[in-house]
Amino acid sequence: METKKPRGFACMSPTRRAEISSMGGKAVPADKRTYSIDKSKASESGVKGGLAKARNMTDREFGQ
Repeated sequence: METKKPRGFACMSPTRRAEISSMGGKAVPADKRTYSIDKSKASESGVKGGLAKARNMTDREFGQ
């Protein structure tokens, strides 16, 4: 079986990966980001995410 050569992000240097990753955070100006404009939306999203995670967890994952 032939081994696959790394492609895409896997073959980039850590510095280059960091440069590309940081572009996503800079794509939208801070004053245009939904959560920086309305902090209550960020809070609502956090609650929704927590509830969704809790519904998908088993008793074992809760440590019971």
